[in-house]
Amino acid sequence: MDKTGVVVNVERNNVIILTRDGEFAKVKLRSKEYIPEKGEEYTGREVKEIKLKFNKESILITLIVIVVTISLAVYGYLKPVGSVSVDGEISLVLKFNYFNKVTKIQSFDGESETFINSINVKNKDISTVMLKIYNKLKEEKMVVDKSDSNGITTYFRIDNKKDIELKEIIEVLQKDDKKVIITKGGISIYRN
Repeated sequence: MDKTGVVVNVERNNVIILTRDGEFAKVKLRSKEYIPEKGEEYTGREVKEIKLKFNKESILITLIVIVVTISLAVYGYLKPVGSVSVDGEISLVLKFNYFNKVTKIQSFDGESETFINSINVKNKDISTVMLKIYNKLKEEKMVVDKSDSNGITTYFRIDNKKDIELKEIIEVLQKDDKKVIITKGGISIYRN
């Protein structure tokens, strides 16, 4: 829409005019060859400026939503949904989150503490951690053969609301023929 008025100021490609209605308007400069003088009457197409309006309430609501979302994500990551108890020569409890990552490790004696510190298990997948623990137990000869009637059986007790992948550790256990029992919710999954 074209507006006509008295030139108040000239900026790069725009002219600020005072219209007959008493309003200031910014209009586009028609030609770079002709630049109007202050006080001269000028007609041009009005320039619409896009203004983003942020009020305090919308900024506050957005900030609250961001904080709540981040808090829920951190809570969801740190909150344990299940645990694996390892009993035998060592006693450990591994707590894991919704994403099957180990978030907390409890050991009940000095030997267990030394054992778990020798392998990196924090923030690792629970099935990988179970396999690492078994391999370390086997390496340190803390898991006995199935034929040894005097040896201590190693237990992996799984208590969780979510399924975890046990295929890999069961395949390794079947090859090794060691005294290991895996239970989930009180039901035996693997017994050798």
